[in-house]
Amino acid sequence: VFETNHASNNVFAETLMRSLGKVRTGSATYDSSYVAMEEALKTLKVNTSKGIHIQDGSGLSRQNLVSSDFMCRFLEAMMDSGHFEEYLASLPSPGKDGTMFYNMKSYPASMKSRIMVKSGSMNGVRCYSGYILPSGWSAADIDDMPEDALDDIIVFSIMTNNCTSPTWKVRPLLDKMMAVLAGAN
Repeated sequence: VFETNHASNNVFAETLMRSLGKVRTGSATYDSSYVAMEEALKTLKVNTSKGIHIQDGSGLSRQNLVSSDFMCRFLEAMMDSGHFEEYLASLPSPGKDGTMFYNMKSYPASMKSRIMVKSGSMNGVRCYSGYILPSGWSAADIDDMPEDALDDIIVFSIMTNNCTSPTWKVRPLLDKMMAVLAGAN
């Protein structure tokens, strides 16, 4: 999961979905893997009747459809799953290793370290979904975070689609959106 989220390794993502299918249903076919994914999401109490249609595990099929609403519901469910600490640690922060390395270069490290985000992109698509931790906290502190601080975590999902502008023009705007959510003026 760390490699999939940090480096956005599509082969690993596909393998995770197929492995889920194999473990839960005994088959690694797309149909079995999709059924297993639906069961896992239902275990998390995430409604799959709207905002999601998955064609493959890598996320590269143009038939995959995921709404920002669905992503926020999933991220909120992960906070209550008992695996939140590990999941949060699997997400990169802007300006550090992984897919977020080039993001938010001019923003303070104290802000960037509070943003834990999974990126997704393909031609015409740029998406960022994740968490913004309260001021003074980082992912390493999640075990020690009091309940009232957990309530202050911001869950977000920003998605652009059919965008004809180049990435170098879109990325700063999306970076600014994340910074504003993190409390920048």
